Amino acid sequence: MDATAESFAAKMQELAAEYNADFRQVAAAVSGGADSLALAFLLKDFQRQNGGRAAVLTVNHHLRTEADAEAAMVAALMKKWGIEHHVLNWFPEEGNGSIEEKAREARYRLMEDWCVKNGFYYLLTAHHQQDQAETFLMRLQRGSGVDGLSAMAPVSKWKNLSGRKTLQTAATISCG
Repeated sequence: MDATAESFAAKMQELAAEYNADFRQVAAAVSGGADSLALAFLLKDFQRQNGGRAAVLTVNHHLRTEADAEAAMVAALMKKWGIEHHVLNWFPEEGNGSIEEKAREARYRLMEDWCVKNGFYYLLTAHHQQDQAETFLMRLQRGSGVDGLSAMAPVSKWKNLSGRKTLQTAATISCG
């Protein structure tokens, strides 16, 4: 789906109706890539038109030397666009396991904690078609059965929120 303000608003309204969701306060995960920056801009426009509040969350994993500069670039863009922005920091620890998996778990935990603390029940993430294909192939490589062989679901519920109604919405945005 090519993302336009109209198609994004239609998708948000569709999700609101299907899940009985109130999108007055929505956060977006923004890394600085084209897909997540497009999501931030679309969310800002949607919330402005609907009287809602948008907040952008950037997780700095401190894994690469460019990480601080990338988070600062997102912060500067969000300030220029008039979008509330928060940088969440994670510092890797030594230990067993994949650093990528640890970083992913930490990223979602940090964003979930921020959302709960600030009364946001919805977090949007943006993924381009290549992300979707990579997810499918990773699941295939791990030996997923038929039920597990899919790309990212458009909506997934968080499991750690002690019964609070929370939704993560992955908005698939085609960026080229």
